Amino acid sequence: MRRFRIYMRNRKYAESTIKQHEKNILLFLGWCENGKKSVRQCGYSEMIQFIDNILSSESEYKNGKRNINRILSSVTYYYDSMAEKYPSLRNPAKSLRIKNPNKRIVHGLLDNEELLSLYRCYGKQSPRHIRNQVIIGLLIFQGLTTAELQKLNVNDLLFEDGIVSIREGNYTTLKKRSQSRSLKLEAIQIVQMVEYLKNIRPKILSGKYQHDCGRKPGRGRRVRTSDQLILSLKGSPEIKNTLHHLFIDLHRYNPKVKSAKQLRQSLIANWLTRYDLRQVQYMAGHRYAGSTEWYKGANLEELKREIDRYHPLRRKIESVEY
Repeated sequence: MRRFRIYMRNRKYAESTIKQHEKNILLFLGWCENGKKSVRQCGYSEMIQFIDNILSSESEYKNGKRNINRILSSVTYYYDSMAEKYPSLRNPAKSLRIKNPNKRIVHGLLDNEELLSLYRCYGKQSPRHIRNQVIIGLLIFQGLTTAELQKLNVNDLLFEDGIVSIREGNYTTLKKRSQSRSLKLEAIQIVQMVEYLKNIRPKILSGKYQHDCGRKPGRGRRVRTSDQLILSLKGSPEIKNTLHHLFIDLHRYNPKVKSAKQLRQSLIANWLTRYDLRQVQYMAGHRYAGSTEWYKGANLEELKREIDRYHPLRRKIESVEY
């Protein structure tokens, strides 16, 4: 174990992390000792037996596949540290992990009619409602994330081509990096977008609505010139509060509405009923097809099969990836 500790310290791991790995390794070494198995001769079949032993035991580790993957990571580091002395030593845990340790299930989605009704729920044509309709349209027709909505510029709207251009996200602004894409604008959106760009947005920048926005004066950063498409009525480029109050309104109209993320998920699930997987992957800006496939679970029968397939602690050899 001393060699392992030196190996981890050389790689700048924290002491608390090293101690947790040591705890996991001792579990593996104890299993080898009890089963009279040589650590240096363990292979794939022995690792499968080790995993099965943990899942069938009464230990604290039995309650989730994610815990098993943490243990396998610790064992991997242990064998890597031993390989410094024994270069020919094979690492049986190197590429062995449990599939789908936490399978997410999509739920609470809205259908196409419910999404469209959100866009039409505003009967008034005040500056706030026109701007909010532009926001709702980009959420339910193009499936933008709130980070992409914040980054969207006036020049990203290409009315001549009838498209909106969404730039690639980055790790500082998005939790998960999104891909650049160009999406079609719906005819129903364009009238309100033109009204917002020509009449509402210039007045926001001039400060016309600064004292009519219903917020306390003097708060927030106001800009007088900006390429950012969506602004608060006070002229602030920060739209977090704008979205907060928008979703309060939408929830009153339809109690099922929770967040912009829910609207995006609903749209992607609906897209999958009309387009093929690769096309929806592009439209959603997903880097990987697996991210798009998740939304197939919105189908009720598929959802039932997913729940059955990924029920916690199912122990089958075919659930191991190698």
